[in-house]
Amino acid sequence: MIMLPHASDDERRARAFFAQGDFAAAEVLFRRLAQKSFKEPMAQYNHGVVLCKLDRFVEAISCYRRTIELNPCFTDAYINFGICLNELNLIEQARQSFALARQVAPDIPVPVLNEGIAALALGDYAAGWKDFAARWELPAYAKFKRSFPKPYWNGEDLSGKTLFLIAEQGFGDSLQMSRYVPILSGLGATIVIEAPPALTRLLRLMKHSPCVIRNGEEIPAFDFYCSMMDIPRVLGTTLATIPSFGPYLFADDTEVKAYSALHPRKSSRRIGLCWAGRSSHENDCNRSLAFTELSPLLAMDDIEWVSLQRVVSDYDAPLLSASVVANWGKDFDDFSAAAAAMMTLDLVITVDTAIAHLAGALGKPVWILLPFYADWRWLTLREDSPWYPTARLFRQKNRKDWASVIARISSEVKMPAQS
Repeated sequence: MIMLPHASDDERRARAFFAQGDFAAAEVLFRRLAQKSFKEPMAQYNHGVVLCKLDRFVEAISCYRRTIELNPCFTDAYINFGICLNELNLIEQARQSFALARQVAPDIPVPVLNEGIAALALGDYAAGWKDFAARWELPAYAKFKRSFPKPYWNGEDLSGKTLFLIAEQGFGDSLQMSRYVPILSGLGATIVIEAPPALTRLLRLMKHSPCVIRNGEEIPAFDFYCSMMDIPRVLGTTLATIPSFGPYLFADDTEVKAYSALHPRKSSRRIGLCWAGRSSHENDCNRSLAFTELSPLLAMDDIEWVSLQRVVSDYDAPLLSASVVANWGKDFDDFSAAAAAMMTLDLVITVDTAIAHLAGALGKPVWILLPFYADWRWLTLREDSPWYPTARLFRQKNRKDWASVIARISSEVKMPAQS
């Protein structure tokens, strides 16, 4: 949000409404300002910003177009234009808008990262991984950035060397990228992984027995270090070379047996559910469902439904307790426990969260519900994933429309019983 020179009473009120989160009231005033100052690029831009907050992306695009017409060097307008195009699932056009922003402001990392993410979503990994590295220049990623006196690994020979891998960002990212550990071990490296406590037990069960330490523990001596999310860039991963050689994470056999004994089967089919991700995630409003939206699924007979949700919202908790769904997730101490529980299931149905990556890494059949504009790692249009051979992708055909996705999944779930 940018203040116009000599702000009027309307703008001050609009900005106050915006700061309070009353975007509808702010939009009325910003629209009036944009109409009064039709040749003022910042007035058009500010109207576009508040329209985005209201999910009115087509209208916002018109505002950003007008902004750019008035000021072809308005970098943020190109960036926001691209973000709106992303939300409308027009990824190729969004990529072009971010590329224009880079031309206007080549020293700003935001459009570089955004263009990289668009490239990854389109399957152009050569360009995508390179530009994805621009995240390290953004303040939001400072908490993930580490610095050591040893060199950062950029493809140097690992024979006889120790490589220190650092888990970055969310749990799902670390679960996805841990597939590279056997490959790096095969290059002659001794692997040390630093990970959150919730992941350490699970990662210690990997083949090649990597040394896995918790965040904050003493770090053993190493020769190189690397963020796990940078490994695909360093190795030059393309769509054709994604390591997808079957399960690469494993549950503890003793825990699996314990879950089987504790929860004897009640039906011929047992299906796990995860309908919501971390509420603090920037896109959670689009990727998560309310428990009530699963009603068509839960109405089916002859299926034992299991909740894999570690955290259940205050709104969903009483509904879950009153439902036919067994609440296993509340007892998960970490991802090793979740993996053991998952191995007793026939299928996992989940939104795009760490549970999806865990199921895929374990080689379990997993159906992943995706919003209209999905995360880059699921690419575009595809109903399968080169990252997880056992995954099926169920995408929204329209923004916010989970009902049709659940209807399709319900139909698919019925099929085995009809065959």
